[in-house]
Amino acid sequence: MDFSLVITQVIILFFIMFLGYVLRSKHIITEDGIKNFSSLIFYVTMPAMIIASLGNTASTKLSDLYDIALATFLTYGIIIGMAPVLTKLVKAPIGSKGLYKFMVIFGNVGFIGFPMTIALLGKEALFMAAIFNIPFNLLLYTLGVYLILSDKNKDHKMEWSIKHFMNPGIIATIIGIISFLTGWKLPLIVLNISDVLGGITTPLAMIVVGASLFGVKISTIFKNYRIFTLSLVRMILFPFGIGFVLSSIGLSGFGLWVPIILSGMPIGTNTVIMARQYDGNTLEASEAVFLSTLMMIVTIPILIMIVGLYS
Repeated sequence: MDFSLVITQVIILFFIMFLGYVLRSKHIITEDGIKNFSSLIFYVTMPAMIIASLGNTASTKLSDLYDIALATFLTYGIIIGMAPVLTKLVKAPIGSKGLYKFMVIFGNVGFIGFPMTIALLGKEALFMAAIFNIPFNLLLYTLGVYLILSDKNKDHKMEWSIKHFMNPGIIATIIGIISFLTGWKLPLIVLNISDVLGGITTPLAMIVVGASLFGVKISTIFKNYRIFTLSLVRMILFPFGIGFVLSSIGLSGFGLWVPIILSGMPIGTNTVIMARQYDGNTLEASEAVFLSTLMMIVTIPILIMIVGLYS
C-alpha cells in the first residue's frame, strides 16, 4: 500500500491553497482575477478534464462492469437521499442550504479519490473509479448547478433556464457517456490536448480556494461546527454505511471497495468553483474545502479500516 501517494496529494493541495492566499494578500490576484480563474475552470479546464478521462473508460467492456454500475447507482442514491437530512441535522443557515446539500453530495473524487484508490487497491482499480466518476460529472453540472442556484431565492423556487444546464461541462459529460456506451474514441490529439488543459484544473481551483480565504481568521474556520459535523459524517459514516448496504446485496471486490473509498473523500474543490460561478456563498465553500481536507489526517486511517472490514 503506497500510502505516501495520498499524503503527497494532500500536501500539494495545501501548498497551492497557501500560495493562492499569499497571492491574494499581496494583491497579485484581485477579486476580479479570482472570478476570471473560476470562469476559466468552469468553461474550459473542467470540461477538458472530463474529456481527458475518457482514455480510462472507453475501452472497458460493459459486461465487466455490472457490479460497479449497480454500486454507483446505489451509492449516489444513498448520498443524494441523505443530503437534505444531513443539511437539516447541522442546521444549515438560510441562504446556504443548497450549498450544504452540494457539499454532502460532491467530494474530491479526482485529485484525492483516485490516488487513494490506487494506494489502497492498485492501478487496476483506477478504471473502476473512472466509471464511478461519470455520473458524478453529470450530476455536478445538473443537480449541482440547481442546488447552488436554489440559494439565490428565499422561497426556494427557481426559474429553470436551459442556459444554466447546457454548459461545456454537461456537453463534455454527454460526449463521455456516448463514448463509454458505444466504444467510440475521440482522436488521440483531442485527448492529449484535453489532458494538458484538464491538468491545470486542480492547481487553479486550489489557488481560487486559498485566495477566497483571504481575510478570514483560521480560528474562525475551526469553530464552524456545521462544516465539521458535515465533513465527519461524510468522510466516516457514509463509507461505512455504503459498505454495509453494498455488501448486504452481495457486492464484493472492486465493485464494493471503490465506492467505499470515493464516498469517504473530503468536500470537493468544485464546490468553490460552482459557488463562484453562480454567486453562491464562496466564503463558506472555501472554509469547508479547507477544513474537510485537513480532517483527512484523521479520517484516512479510519477509511482504511472500513475498507479492511469488507475485504
